[in-house]
Amino acid sequence: MTKPEFAMIAVAVKSAYPASKIMADDASMEFWYRMLKDLNGKVVENAVMEHISTSVYPPNIAEIRKLCMERCKPPVLGFDEAWGVVQRAMSEYGWYHPQEAFALMDDLTVSVVKNLGWNRLCQSENPTADRANFREAYEAKAREAVNSNMLPDFIANKSILTPLLLIITSLSKFAFMLILVSGVIFAFYRTNLHDWLMKITPYGKMSLTNYITQSIIGSLLFYNWGLALHSQLGITASFLVGVVLFIVQLAFCRWWMSRHAHGPLEYLWKRATWLK
Repeated sequence: MTKPEFAMIAVAVKSAYPASKIMADDASMEFWYRMLKDLNGKVVENAVMEHISTSVYPPNIAEIRKLCMERCKPPVLGFDEAWGVVQRAMSEYGWYHPQEAFALMDDLTVSVVKNLGWNRLCQSENPTADRANFREAYEAKAREAVNSNMLPDFIANKSILTPLLLIITSLSKFAFMLILVSGVIFAFYRTNLHDWLMKITPYGKMSLTNYITQSIIGSLLFYNWGLALHSQLGITASFLVGVVLFIVQLAFCRWWMSRHAHGPLEYLWKRATWLK
């Protein structure tokens, strides 16, 4: 979109909403233009006209970009429709003709299928688990695709977006960790859960041992080098496996700590840090 095209659109918005302070000065005009200039001028004009015709409130940048995206970008398939395409591809071509099968799918569906493994999906005997795994992966990528389509080019640039997403993801995980830790500390000192939490302190005292053994047992159960149960168990069953593993570890921790001052790996770690 050129600046003259944007100027005409700005006049239309201001005329339609005279009481609004939208794009009231040159700095605001420049900012709006920067956020919309990657779009086609005619498409933006059409989107703004639709908004003016249907809303008594002035548009914001996100609303205009969303309307433009609906006009220009191919719609993202819903999960059920995408899974139906995958099932059709499996039925018509099977694992031995992957390229022909992928030709039936859009790029988003293909990327999810490749991540899950086309051969594994075709040969799996647990379609319920496959559908659940596909849904989780597809909906996450679909949200990412929708958000990316709405971003201006200078923001959607992968060289900027990838490190930005990494920073945001890391900060969100750190914030979630702080919430969890703060919640446990609050429950321990300020609620009636203190006595119950005291019963699981042996588990915390053996955190290194529990972390390593959980990793070994979990990978043995779910990874392909082990039992590969990731293709057999759904989300609920996998969660129950984790609960059972926690209970078994807690029982072992309470037995061990009643006889020793440290967990086995904690003892080795302590000895290693005091090596001369």
